[in-house]
Amino acid sequence: MTFRHVPAIALLALGGWAAIVQATWAQQPPTRSFAPGVVTVIPGKPEEAETTSEPAPLKSVDSLANPWQPNYAPVTETLEALAKDVILRRPVWQLEFSFKPMNMIEVDVPAAGGRIARQSVWYLVYQVRNRGNHLNPKPVKDKFGHDLFTAERVNMPVRFFPLFTLESHDATATSDGSMNKPLAYSDRVLPSAIRQIHAIEIKDPRIPLHDSVSISSQQLEVSTDEEDRALWGVATWLGVDPRTDFLSVYVQGLSNAYREEAGVNGAPDQILAKTLKLNFWRPGDEIDATRPEFHFGIPLVQDPAEQERLLRAYSVDERTDFQWVYRP
Repeated sequence: MTFRHVPAIALLALGGWAAIVQATWAQQPPTRSFAPGVVTVIPGKPEEAETTSEPAPLKSVDSLANPWQPNYAPVTETLEALAKDVILRRPVWQLEFSFKPMNMIEVDVPAAGGRIARQSVWYLVYQVRNRGNHLNPKPVKDKFGHDLFTAERVNMPVRFFPLFTLESHDATATSDGSMNKPLAYSDRVLPSAIRQIHAIEIKDPRIPLHDSVSISSQQLEVSTDEEDRALWGVATWLGVDPRTDFLSVYVQGLSNAYREEAGVNGAPDQILAKTLKLNFWRPGDEIDATRPEFHFGIPLVQDPAEQERLLRAYSVDERTDFQWVYRP
């Protein structure tokens, strides 16, 4: 059958179908598939222990010079005594994090005085996905009527508010021979760099590449085998010391889990957020700082003393590519 023999009603139906497909693509841009090994995937695995906080003293009560002593009730029923037995419970979610090999690019960026300067930008293209199976404390009555808590699996949308920090593990010498503290660099939003990175890493114009601000405005719905709701993003760093050979990237915002740490020597208490630590190394070249040769993990060297020094620099006991840590 040739095209002119197709009934008009069929052509109308075909046109309507094409319009539906086009509208669907516009609403849900396709996700890009990569060959195995190109993207490293770190699954989100919330732990049941993260849904609770152990009983802690109420400092506003403990600081009283003369705490209240009841005359007609047991001391165990005072606010101070009851607070010491309270276990705080909360739902915990965590996202899946995938990333492509770390890279760098030369970009024209605005400089002081309205000038444009060409600088080296280090970047990490990543993908976040909400796989669901988050944890929510659920009370269950025992035979005596007491509440026993268990963690049930739940699916819910979340938002990713990222905080990327690149930390150098290279200590540099000063003029007096002392060693400088390793440098830390915060992620910066660079629109001109993102456009070039998108053309290099993603290529498909229908797939948006978010910066650390725009991605936080997107609600991450739960992805399924039939429908992938993952988002692509990129972290960019400017002004990284070209002598940096050993580094880690800390990613916060992948989970709402946290820990409380008591202050030492009068320091205030602080909240530590669950953070993904990604270790990298590169055969750096101060002369040619544009060599994008990043390797995931910690290098293996033959000299045991040098290997031990590298492990101390990364603050680990053994070679590891990534780990979950708690940081302010």
